[in-house]
Amino acid sequence: MIKNRGQIITEHPNLYKKCKRWECEDGWNNLIADLSDKLEALIEELDPEFKPEIYATQIKEKYGTLRFYMSTSTDDMDELIHLAEEKSAKICEVCGGAGITRKGVWIQTLCDDHNT
Repeated sequence: MIKNRGQIITEHPNLYKKCKRWECEDGWNNLIADLSDKLEALIEELDPEFKPEIYATQIKEKYGTLRFYMSTSTDDMDELIHLAEEKSAKICEVCGGAGITRKGVWIQTLCDDHNT
């Protein structure tokens, strides 16, 4: 079952307090939720002085993979984001099933059923 975008935002208040753009299909929501759990935990560990400065600014698809942008980040956060972006190249952006990056009018990662 694919997680709901609104639920992901609600469950991660530090991470999504100022996120203005979320521009990808729901098939990556479980991947984003897992990443969000890890990033939220890292934000919670920060000195309270720095917490307000670290948050997601934009989530989107570009060239068939996830792009997850932060206002600022730590090396640990960057590593988690990089791994999630790599994983997105094997997950259908539409349904969350196994997918491959396909070139057409747009470059997208899709399963066989959504490759139309």
